[in-house]
Amino acid sequence: MSLKKNADMPLREVKGSRKTLPTGAIATKYVGFKLDGKESKPISRLVGTKESAERARKGKRQPITIEQAQKAFDLFYKRKRTVKRGPKAGKPRFTTDQGRRAARKYDLNTTLKPKRVIADSLYLSNSGPFLYDFAGVDTGSKPRKVATAKQLATLTAARAKLASKLASKRPNQIAGYWW
Repeated sequence: MSLKKNADMPLREVKGSRKTLPTGAIATKYVGFKLDGKESKPISRLVGTKESAERARKGKRQPITIEQAQKAFDLFYKRKRTVKRGPKAGKPRFTTDQGRRAARKYDLNTTLKPKRVIADSLYLSNSGPFLYDFAGVDTGSKPRKVATAKQLATLTAARAKLASKLASKRPNQIAGYWW
């Protein structure tokens, strides 16, 4: 079986494998396909909790008050706020007080794209005030600066270089697993 044909085969959930753990998390088993076409061993994955399933069924984010948004904004720009995920997990988001104050001031004075101004509970997430604006809290009068043509060209070249580097590093990887 060719590599291209395998790459199109997604992971398949094992029928009847969903279980609710004592903590309330929901786990399920999946199988993939090896390069020779045989099924791999089943792997377990956490797919959510009872609460997340209920929230997904509702399908809507709840509106929040301006006081809740202000509290989330202040908490995000707090002095000792740390990064939650990634290689910098556990380290302070802002290395200096001057950098923290500058980022806060920039956020207060500028407005992201109009579609990024929200009024619901998405703003309360860990990176909500960084990714979104809330009307009346951090929507400033200045528009965000647009990248210059030179900056866009540099960014495009860097993305292409990274994509080719990653493609050459992982020629046998399919669906996130090594076989």
